Amino acid sequence: MNWPKPRTNIRKHSRLRESGQTGQTSYPLAGLAGVLSAEGNLAAAKDKYEEALTISRESNDKHQCASALFGMASVIKCQGDLATARQRQEEALAIRKEIGEKATRAESLLALADLTMEEGRAKDAETLARQALDEFQSEKLREDEISARIVLARSLMAQDKLAEAGKQIELAAVLAARSPAVEVRLSYAIVEARIKAATGKVAESERILEASLAEANKHGYLGSQYEIRLALGEIEMKSGDIAAGRRRLNDLEKEARARGFLLVARKAAAAH
Repeated sequence: MNWPKPRTNIRKHSRLRESGQTGQTSYPLAGLAGVLSAEGNLAAAKDKYEEALTISRESNDKHQCASALFGMASVIKCQGDLATARQRQEEALAIRKEIGEKATRAESLLALADLTMEEGRAKDAETLARQALDEFQSEKLREDEISARIVLARSLMAQDKLAEAGKQIELAAVLAARSPAVEVRLSYAIVEARIKAATGKVAESERILEASLAEANKHGYLGSQYEIRLALGEIEMKSGDIAAGRRRLNDLEKEARARGFLLVARKAAAAH
């Protein structure tokens, strides 16, 4: 869950019903921003989210304001500014608490868990992810449940709790296989592959990632492509294929930096 994912109409409408909002004023801008972000145009996505935020503030639509802040935070995180991303995400969470939205509040909690992981605080991330997961299960939001289990698994892996991380991925497996959301499936595959590599199943891990990379390329999801390439490079380095891993990570660092994906560029640089 590393960038704003385009919402299906069903999910968007469920959020609207929950909040009581019927105005759609800033939704076209926010929807366009989500598409631009998934395609890798972070600067344009941020601009559209800022436009959406301005419109929602002018109309005093707190639901849409929080949605714009949420999306903007996800883009800013990809750009590598974790402090500002946290500020925007906490603003979104505060608004969602104020207006009593349960599902979107959990969505913000999960985004904060993801940010907390990037800040190197895996235990705190686990706590936030579990809170979000509880709410998603209560609301029967299955795709969000997958995302929560993904972040939870990542936090457990970072604490060397591989068995527990594997259990979360097993619980998400059936839901992920049925999910129509490509980015959700890709995020699941990345964590599944990392867990397999960590337990010695390197060849299987690489097969999963190569297949996922092909799917990400097919759909034009640049951010997903970068995350998959990062996972492949790190696995190659750790499994002893140093030369291949270093080449992959070096190429990724240069390309991601040129496209403004500074967070993944920094990770690639640190890994090689």
